[in-house]
Amino acid sequence: MSTGPAEHDPSAPAPDSPAPADQPAGVTPAEPLLSAVAERARARAEGRQGYEVPVLKATRHRHWLPAAAARGLALFFGLFTLLGVVGAVRERAFDANLWWVAIPFVPRLVSAALLTAVGVAFVAYAVAPTMRAWRRWATLALFAFFTAATLYNAVGFYRVWRSGGFAPSVPLPLSVVMAAL
Repeated sequence: MSTGPAEHDPSAPAPDSPAPADQPAGVTPAEPLLSAVAERARARAEGRQGYEVPVLKATRHRHWLPAAAARGLALFFGLFTLLGVVGAVRERAFDANLWWVAIPFVPRLVSAALLTAVGVAFVAYAVAPTMRAWRRWATLALFAFFTAATLYNAVGFYRVWRSGGFAPSVPLPLSVVMAAL
C-alpha cells in the first residue's frame, strides 16, 4: 500500500495530449474516462484523499446542418408571426396569422399578445439557441401552446372540409406542417 503520490503509467496518454491518429479530434473514448474514475476510486480506497485524477470530459457533438436549419426556420416563422401581428394591429381587417394559426376562444388582443410572445421566442432561439433554464422552460411552454393551437386549427380544417364547406386542392393544412416543425 503506497501513501505517496501515485506512480504515473507511461502507457497512459497524458490528459493534454492530442488524440491518436485513429481517433477523431474532440471525441473522448469511454475507456480513459472509465479508467480515470476507477483510479480515483482506488486512490480513495487507499487513503490518498488529496490525490485527484484528471477526468476527461466527454463532449457532445452536434452536426451544424440540422442546427442551422432549425435556427433558420425559427427565424423565418418568428419574423413571419411578428409581421402578421403588426399587420393585424395596424389594420383591423387584416390578420395574416388566421390562415396558418388562429388562437381560439380568446379575445383578439390576447391572441396578438400570445402570438407576439411566440414570435419573440422563435426569434430569440434563432439568435441565441443556448438558453438558461428559465428561458428554456418559457420557450418550451410557448412552443407547446403554439403546437396545440396549430393542431386545433388542423382539426377545424378537416371538420370544415368534411362538412363540404370547401374543397382544398392540397389535403394538408399549413397548421399540420407548423405542428410538425
